[in-house]
Amino acid sequence: MAAVTARSDCAATTTSCPGAATKARARAVLDLGGRILSVDATGKPSGDGFDLGPSWFWLGMQPAMGGLVHQLGLHYFEQNSDGDVIFQRMAREAPQRYRGMRQEPRSMRLVGGTGAIISALAEGLPAESIELGAQVTHVSLEGVVVQYLDATGSAQRERASHVLFALPPHLIEAKILFSPALDFATLERWQRMQNSSRSTIVLSKLDVRRFQAQ
Repeated sequence: MAAVTARSDCAATTTSCPGAATKARARAVLDLGGRILSVDATGKPSGDGFDLGPSWFWLGMQPAMGGLVHQLGLHYFEQNSDGDVIFQRMAREAPQRYRGMRQEPRSMRLVGGTGAIISALAEGLPAESIELGAQVTHVSLEGVVVQYLDATGSAQRERASHVLFALPPHLIEAKILFSPALDFATLERWQRMQNSSRSTIVLSKLDVRRFQAQ
């Protein structure tokens, strides 16, 4: 199970390597991207490739995304919608040709693929805040304290103000021990989130105070 561990006030995983920019960007996309994955023509993760996951964003409808793109100094372009579309649903089926439709509002794509955002964010993290190959086992809401097994299997503890889980709620419930135990209302809310395909969950100091008050 891939897990995110926290050091101080940040929680992230990556393998950023100064001096090997292209290789580091590709590695960061693979290790950190989650559903975001940009690959080259051979299907290998690339810092400048084709998107196999999320591909578009809309400046007018997603101002926060647009702001992040500008903040990171990334470049984008309008999605081409002229002409027909070739679509292959599965490898065993022949590609199908469809009449193209112009998008309104126009969607944008990032130069280098959506993985460029992951690479840019990873490069801005200090190396000591990064932990790969770790498995979170226990989250104490009195603090907040995260207990996890590092890549060598050794038990570790970290204190953080926020913990972000980028996992389906049912896996969080099944794989991670919480103390105090999660209340029924929270589990029910997680179930609704899972049914609506929203799988990023944040526990913060506000959650801690609410749990302690129960």
